[in-house]
Amino acid sequence: MTAEDKFRAMADDAPVMLWLADTTGNCEFFNKQWLDFTGRPMEAEVGVGWASGIHFEDFQTCMATYLTAFAVRKGFRMEYRLRRHDGEFRWILDSGAPRYEAGAFVGYVGSCIDITEIRDAREMQRRLAIDLEQHVRDRTAELEKRLREREVLLREIHHRVKNNLQVVSSLISIQANRLDATAKAALEECQARIRTIALVHQRLYQTPDLGRIELDLYVRELARNLHAALAHPNVELSIETDRIGLPIDAAIPCGLILNELLTNAFKHAHTDGTNHVHVAAEQRDGDIRISVSDDGPGLPADFDLRTSSSLGFQLITALAEQLTATVTIGPGVRGDRGDRGTRFEIRFRA
Repeated sequence: MTAEDKFRAMADDAPVMLWLADTTGNCEFFNKQWLDFTGRPMEAEVGVGWASGIHFEDFQTCMATYLTAFAVRKGFRMEYRLRRHDGEFRWILDSGAPRYEAGAFVGYVGSCIDITEIRDAREMQRRLAIDLEQHVRDRTAELEKRLREREVLLREIHHRVKNNLQVVSSLISIQANRLDATAKAALEECQARIRTIALVHQRLYQTPDLGRIELDLYVRELARNLHAALAHPNVELSIETDRIGLPIDAAIPCGLILNELLTNAFKHAHTDGTNHVHVAAEQRDGDIRISVSDDGPGLPADFDLRTSSSLGFQLITALAEQLTATVTIGPGVRGDRGDRGTRFEIRFRA
């Protein structure tokens, strides 16, 4: 038995389809697995007969790959659909390589495997990926739409709350005009607190982020409004703030504390001559620090914030607890007259 005969006998026992081609590209041998797959005899397959089983959509590409490889005598791999004995077209991975004997080119040897299931799985995976990507796009678009609608709704809510608080403030103002001076002053303080809360909602209505307000802008606007409404003409105001974003749940208690401190400073820090009130807001190491300083007459020596009977100071204590904030009290603005007045600092983490 020649080496060629031995190869052909072994080829029939191989678990894959095998073929041999001569130097011209004509196939001269197919093993049993190929013939069983196509259901055709050897005589029908040799030469270029095998190519008649290729799907017409793959025929041109298949032949171009096959003949180009032969022309340059290089290996190739290609996928095409081949008709099986039952008429079904199956995807085939065909790999061919040039073969040599004693250094001389004698043709090609190739192997084929059925990769239909692999291709089907790959196609299913591709379709699933496309479907998933489309689903993600659709869900993202839906969520973005809902978020836009929610944002519009929240802005409208903040706008209406601000307007309603302004109405409440106006009603209080009308009522205050019918009361005695003491009751009127108490209602005016309540009115100022309502305006402070309304300003938070106004800021939220105007800010790009509905979950936070720009504390620096809020502090400046609140301080200037209170200065214009309450301060003696000789009381000057200075403001120094970092750019800070404050969460909505901390904005209202923080604003009310600041309202009480500024109201107290503008009402009581005035003495003969020019006085000064300084407001500062900064963020350091994660802590927000807000301070109000003045150079007025200062607090009594025995003053204790926790036991004060003043409603304003009681509010500061309660709101500070709500913020888990610490309140420190010290000398106010240092000037030509030495350390005078009072400095309140509120420190909390938000």
